[in-house]
Amino acid sequence: MTITRVDPWTVLRLSFLLSIAMAIITLVALLLLWSMLATAGVFGSVDDALQSVLGDGAVTVTQYFSFGRVLAVGLLIGAIDVVLITALATIGAFLFNLATSLAGGLEVSVTDEG
Repeated sequence: MTITRVDPWTVLRLSFLLSIAMAIITLVALLLLWSMLATAGVFGSVDDALQSVLGDGAVTVTQYFSFGRVLAVGLLIGAIDVVLITALATIGAFLFNLATSLAGGLEVSVTDEG
C-alpha cells in the first residue's frame, strides 16, 4: 500500500484538536505545580532569602509568581502553541504531498495477524 496524499484540511482539524488537548494538559500541570509550590511555602522561603540577602524593599518572588499571572502566562503560551502546532502540521501536510508527488509516495506494509 502506498500513501501518496494526505488531506491538509484533515491534518489541520486533527492537529488543532490535539494541540488544544495538549494545551489543557499543560495548563493543568502548571497550575498543579504552582499549587504544590505555594502550599509547600517555597515562594515565601525564596522571598525571605531574597530579603535577607538584598535587604528590605527587595524584589519579591510572590509579586511575579502570583496565581493570576501564572495562569495568564500559561494561557498565552498555550494559545501560541495551538497556533504554531496547527500551522506547522498543516504546512507539513502540504510538504508531504509535494514530496510524495515527486518521489512517488510512502510505501507501507500492512499485515493481518488475525
